[in-house]
Amino acid sequence: MGYLLVVTVMVILVVLVIFAVSAAMLLVGRLLGVLFPITTFEGALITTLVALGAILAFVLGYVGRIGEDMSHALAYLQEEDRKMRKTRKTRKTRKMRSILPCGWPLIGERGSP
Repeated sequence: MGYLLVVTVMVILVVLVIFAVSAAMLLVGRLLGVLFPITTFEGALITTLVALGAILAFVLGYVGRIGEDMSHALAYLQEEDRKMRKTRKTRKTRKMRSILPCGWPLIGERGSP
């Protein structure tokens, strides 16, 4: 019962917002029609295109910011991975040194045969 009520209220709010936006576009279209030699429909169409352009600019800016945050996160993860691999390699080298007799170099180290 609660979900049905929430959905009903949301649908009503969406319809009201659509109605308010349509009325605002027609009002701006009428104002543009008074200022310039265009019809109300053309003014509303211009207003719609400008509003869609503003929405598109906002969405693209938001997506760009998300991309920038993701690139910083990936760079951080790569740095952490590099540090972890270096630490793991150092631990492995220490473990191998503890197994080998004293003074024997590991393969690939300086001084190894």
